[in-house]
Amino acid sequence: MGCIYSLKRTFKPSPKMKTIYYIYIAGGLALGYLSWSIPITIMALYWSEPARTILLTLLYTPLIVIVAFLLYWVPRYYDSINFELTDSELIVSRGVFWRVKNIVPYNRITNIDIVQGPISRLFNVATLKIQTAGYSGARAVKSAEAVLEYLEDYEEMREYILGRTRSIIPVAVEAGEASLASIIVKLEEIIKILREISRSES
Repeated sequence: MGCIYSLKRTFKPSPKMKTIYYIYIAGGLALGYLSWSIPITIMALYWSEPARTILLTLLYTPLIVIVAFLLYWVPRYYDSINFELTDSELIVSRGVFWRVKNIVPYNRITNIDIVQGPISRLFNVATLKIQTAGYSGARAVKSAEAVLEYLEDYEEMREYILGRTRSIIPVAVEAGEASLASIIVKLEEIIKILREISRSES
């Protein structure tokens, strides 16, 4: 089956990304906030006014602010993400308040990892992490040079990018060919000088 990305050059993550984000947010709030605020709330029910109202206001106002901000941010962050395939490079841009753009030439790509957590498997999506020749060492262990998150056709996408990578001369090969050409030029210059010296001596 042909890859849809060869025809569709600009695309976005699956809309399921927003649902997955909301699940993570709900889980994070339940474990990180409600796990200790609910016992305090139960205890506050036995307090007299106005102490009870003051405590509950101080306790849940930050939660309301956090939830309101995340409900505002998640759809806008999704809308900000764009993936673009050109003839020579992959372009990834994202950001609500600060816009970030990553440009990755195909001839620098060395590997593409598929990352799929339990919730992503439930929704049948996965994230591709792009590794490049110039992105190795300790930093590469923590992150990738470009990330294509929450794709539904992640296998096809990976094969398409790797196909583009194989069809272009790797940057390391280009560098090697440039060095070889430089050596040949130097050798030709040396041979020319030696011939001139030989003629002058004769």
